[in-house]
Amino acid sequence: MSLRDNSFQPRIESQEQVCYELRACPQCGSSNSKVKLTGKDNMLGIGGLFYVSQCDQCGLWIQNPALKQEFLPRHYPDEYAPYSVKEMTLSHSAIWFLKNHKGYNHLPQELPSPSWLKRLEGKWVCGMQLFPDYVSNGRLLEVACASGNRLALLRKLGWSECIGIEYSETAARKARERGLVVHSGRIEDTLREIPDYSLAVIVASFVMEHLENPFAVINQFSEKLGPGGQLIFSTLNINSLDFWLWRENWYNLDLPRHFTFFRKRDIYKMLQERFQITGVFYQPAPNDYVGSARYWLRNSRVDASRSFARLLDSSIVALGDKIFLACAFLSFLGQATRICVHARKR
Repeated sequence: MSLRDNSFQPRIESQEQVCYELRACPQCGSSNSKVKLTGKDNMLGIGGLFYVSQCDQCGLWIQNPALKQEFLPRHYPDEYAPYSVKEMTLSHSAIWFLKNHKGYNHLPQELPSPSWLKRLEGKWVCGMQLFPDYVSNGRLLEVACASGNRLALLRKLGWSECIGIEYSETAARKARERGLVVHSGRIEDTLREIPDYSLAVIVASFVMEHLENPFAVINQFSEKLGPGGQLIFSTLNINSLDFWLWRENWYNLDLPRHFTFFRKRDIYKMLQERFQITGVFYQPAPNDYVGSARYWLRNSRVDASRSFARLLDSSIVALGDKIFLACAFLSFLGQATRICVHARKR
């Protein structure tokens, strides 16, 4: 499929072809790709059929043809789950690790040293929760901070100057009501308003896959960070068993909100010129398998009674509590979907 191939017409359920556009690969710029998957908005059930293609040149998976930006807001309604307000908390082992290994010496807790297993747990929790090394008087930015749950916790941990960027004005308003400084708008546009070299840390939790061109945004991050500045983010890795198992029913496909689907090599290539990776953590997430199985059940045309379908669904949910150890083992092997990367500007 080429950007110059005007004969291509996506089979959109609503026939709103005007909502979609062909796009070049954000990694290599190639205009040629092949459709690998088609899917629906499984999370919110908003109509439309959406496409995931693989670049012929570099192999990156992207949404293509993609929903135009002006039609995207309806897929981020005010009730979108990540916009909910909740208080993040930390375990004893995580607080100990922050205090003893991440520079949070100002924390008042005098905690006894945990066992070696708890120390590993603390390191893992801090890695997965995207906690940076503490920088006294450092300025921290969270990109796509939603209602400010992580920013509120970071403020409690001593980050006096922390700000956020959020696409949704409704979610940004919730964060401001908590006393946080949050700017609303597209990430690419709002970043331009931040002075270069003014940030010590940028945090981005499951943001990169939502961007049309995350490779360009990484360059923007580098410009805003000072020397040795920290970039800490989580994203989705299609080098994982659940992606290849579930394909169009994959829980994290999340069309049309996700525009870019990374392999591990794409993540490393995206960072290699401007950043040095200091840590990689994989999250065991049974819900990825449970959610994918439930999407499969809902989307399959199995001739089953409603009561039998409910029984299957409840069995899938119950199974989720029993597969954590298997998911943890896959994470140890680097085969989990959710990947968290800690890096420093070169």
